[in-house]
Amino acid sequence: MKTELSPLQLRFFGFDHIQVESNDDYDPEADEGGPVPPDTEIYVEQGDGDDLWYVTMTVRVDSDCDLGRPWETVPYSIQIMVASAFQITEELEEEKHFWLTHMNAPAILYGLARAEIARLTAMNRFGRFVLPTIDLIEMVRQQERAQESEHETAPD
Repeated sequence: MKTELSPLQLRFFGFDHIQVESNDDYDPEADEGGPVPPDTEIYVEQGDGDDLWYVTMTVRVDSDCDLGRPWETVPYSIQIMVASAFQITEELEEEKHFWLTHMNAPAILYGLARAEIARLTAMNRFGRFVLPTIDLIEMVRQQERAQESEHETAPD
């Protein structure tokens, strides 16, 4: 079967910042396993013209995050920033543009961040750390609700 290309094409990506440190407070015996939810921020900006989009994602796991578990059960402090440029290769409706740039592009970047963190931690004393799957759809919805609240409370 012939594979169809997506109208969203990754033109560039790079890791602008990577920091991985072993958590000296980590207690492997207290760690019951399970995913560690990271703090994730996404920034999307339209470039010159309708077809170029810049997407940046920062993923953090550290003691300042809402991890839902004690810091002693998390093996690493992590921060990674992935910057990218995407091109939309077809004329599309605005809603499809939004979907591609705010959900598909971040999903691609998160996969890149996950792979890089797994690679960097693979030979560390606490072993490989794999970022969990996250719900980007809900994350975008929360961002939209926050923006709507800001508009409603902004002075005229």
